[in-house]
Amino acid sequence: MLTYNFVTAHLSFGRFELRPASRQLLADAQEVELGARAFDVLHALIQRRERIVTKQELLDLAWPGLVVEENNLQVQISTLRKILGQNAIVTVQGRGYQFTLEVAPVVAPPSQDSTSAATSVAVARLVAPENDPEATRSAAALTRNLVTRLGRVRGYTGQMRVLTFERDPVDDVTALGEQGRELHARYVVAGNVLRSALGYAISVQLIDATSDAQIWAYQDTLQVADIAVESSVRFENVTRRVRTAIVNAEMQRVLGQPTPVLSVEELALRALATYKKEGTLRSALEAHHLLDKALELDPDLVSALLTRVLMMDQEYGLDAKVDRSRARREIDNDTARAIKLDPANETAWGWRAIAQLYLGRWDAAAEAIDRAIELDPDNPWVLGYRALILNVTGHPADALVTIDRVRAEMDPIDAAYVALVKCQSYLLLGQFENAAAMGERSAIFARSWNVHELLVAAYANQGDWNKANAAKAELLRFAPDFTVAQARGYREPSHPEFARLAEKYIYDGLRKAWIPEQ
Repeated sequence: MLTYNFVTAHLSFGRFELRPASRQLLADAQEVELGARAFDVLHALIQRRERIVTKQELLDLAWPGLVVEENNLQVQISTLRKILGQNAIVTVQGRGYQFTLEVAPVVAPPSQDSTSAATSVAVARLVAPENDPEATRSAAALTRNLVTRLGRVRGYTGQMRVLTFERDPVDDVTALGEQGRELHARYVVAGNVLRSALGYAISVQLIDATSDAQIWAYQDTLQVADIAVESSVRFENVTRRVRTAIVNAEMQRVLGQPTPVLSVEELALRALATYKKEGTLRSALEAHHLLDKALELDPDLVSALLTRVLMMDQEYGLDAKVDRSRARREIDNDTARAIKLDPANETAWGWRAIAQLYLGRWDAAAEAIDRAIELDPDNPWVLGYRALILNVTGHPADALVTIDRVRAEMDPIDAAYVALVKCQSYLLLGQFENAAAMGERSAIFARSWNVHELLVAAYANQGDWNKANAAKAELLRFAPDFTVAQARGYREPSHPEFARLAEKYIYDGLRKAWIPEQ
């Protein structure tokens, strides 16, 4: 038997709105950054606003299974008062706290269109043995992290609608799928946590609520320290893997549908899936065409703007005939519009940084990527962009230091991008063996011309002609008429120090492999 663990209606008080399902607090329709503990305290107070809530009750609700000092609660109350106003929460001496603002439910029924279903996910409370309080605490912490992160991360596919619900400790896929349908969610995330000799063994599965089928599963082991901080790299890794699995499932779904029946959001996702399937100039141009259609229908669709920027970036390198001046202007315009529409989108700020590189604004690029890192400090892609900026401003050694902040626990696609950036760093340092090793690692998962271009240079500089010719064949499969001038054009305008290093180690390596100049 499945039961809800909270009311999913939005709650309005003054200029604020609390959205329990997605764990968001809005002020004047703009999201307010609020930590997980502060959110739990606020939600508990609002749910019990008709009475005084004791300090111990709040501690038990916000820190389940933990023994914490009372001053931790005082810190969260102080944070909430700064946001909501000093009188929003009153202290009743010797008894506890009470929420004083008038609250009204704002029931927002889920949309029935395909977009809502396509981007929504219900997270079932992860379960643990009833007689193991530590594992129970771990399950609660991981559930909170999944709900918060899945609801906040934007990326190319936009913000997901995330709901939560309780479930009995049984792995009944059919019952979970049924509950997902009742919540108008296309996917359900469920799992369990068990104590093991190495820590806490977690198992997470993704269920397609339309077919009651498990479509993805993942297992990992969390240490006690991971549970204590709730924001460890391993926690983030689990959430990123879940999100990636959802996006991959969605891309497969929209590829299997006729284009005319797709919503505008699905059209943008179809474009991304079309490109990722091949990674060639042809697929980039086809995707670009779909994105132009989507933006004609909805000029403010951020996911379409960002995916079109990705396509223009690929065309910039793959198409020898591209009008690069025009492409730079369009990338600048689309990224500026994306961050105006969604200033909390870490991917928008990452691409804004790349847009500044294309315009030769090195300092502005660094400022933009720092904002992206602020929004998502452990995101391998934005940290990779930071390292890329250091590479293209002539600081490859510093880039390696930055990229080493990305921990080993990564999704394979994330790991492929990190390896690609490290390949470029080592190549610019003249460390060809290390560059080749990183390029080979990236090529396992990345379907990209960039990695094969760098591998051609790395192998040729080592004199390994068999591997250089094999990498060259792969490069020419993506871009049949690739030239040294094209490689240079992709990196223009170039920082003077980068231009010197690239000429010595990248372009000269391409020449050694008989890549034509023009």
